[in-house]
Amino acid sequence: MIFQNFAPLAIDTSTNVAMVAIENPLLTAFSKVIAVSFDTISLVVISVIISAYFFYRNQSKKELFFASMMVVTGAVIYFLKELFQRVRPMNPLMAETNFGFPSGHATASIVFVFLLAYLYTKDKSNETRKKVYWAAGVVALIVGFTRIYLRAHWLTDVLAGFVAAALILVGAIFVEKRFG
Repeated sequence: MIFQNFAPLAIDTSTNVAMVAIENPLLTAFSKVIAVSFDTISLVVISVIISAYFFYRNQSKKELFFASMMVVTGAVIYFLKELFQRVRPMNPLMAETNFGFPSGHATASIVFVFLLAYLYTKDKSNETRKKVYWAAGVVALIVGFTRIYLRAHWLTDVLAGFVAAALILVGAIFVEKRFG
């Protein structure tokens, strides 16, 4: 595509080298569990369960909003990966088959956890909101780190996933507040 030869930056290669230096079996096992837990298929299954719960609780607007935003997120990830066609690091601890930019795990997990945080805390106290959003942020950072640690992505792939997720969330919340 247009950006097919999007090479890694110096920060990408130096981060990759740093991940090799800290590699250990426990961190690798933990990172692989996170990778499986937050892959697209896992998040889709969990999203269907959560949407069914919203439907069961007669909260069909939440169900439709949550499910549709996860579908939009998947489409955005696919489109951007095809647009940029960036290759992944050549020394992965966990093989991936598609393009790397942006990180689909980073994008989808952030949209997932922050949409849940948003929907859960709409009628909660500021203190509860802070705690829930802080926890969502920790999850997002863990997922991002593990993608870099497993060398499934360059640092800039993960950062681009964070930016894509933030833009999707801003758009989603705007639409929900305007039309929800």
